[in-house]
Amino acid sequence: MKRANSSSIVLVALLLFGCGAQSGTVQEQGTKAVLSVGAPRLVGEATVLRIWVHSGASVPVPASQLPPGITALRPQEVRVTQQGIFVQRSKRTGWEEGVFIAFRGTMVETRFRGVGPLFSHIDDQVYWYKVEG
Repeated sequence: MKRANSSSIVLVALLLFGCGAQSGTVQEQGTKAVLSVGAPRLVGEATVLRIWVHSGASVPVPASQLPPGITALRPQEVRVTQQGIFVQRSKRTGWEEGVFIAFRGTMVETRFRGVGPLFSHIDDQVYWYKVEG
């Protein structure tokens, strides 16, 4: 019985560490894509997508309406909010992550306060985000 429990613990640990490693890889790939496209281009394209903002709601943008730079980030989904554009690159049960392009004047908190997305600055107004929950 102890052998089965220790095997289960090892399996759970491998799954957890594997998911963490995959997450890091997704972030690294996303950061490389942002730097390849260029933050100024992404900020400009985000400004064009601002027309999709409606009364504070998070609005999905159809893939056919995405500018080429944002398309180059290979999003699973793109949502426009009052604060900026969420370019979702990965989603699993319990979390999602991707690129956030802040609109001018939006203050992005990179210190995690226990609520909402965790942001890491990439360049200019472009951030990596992760939401768990």
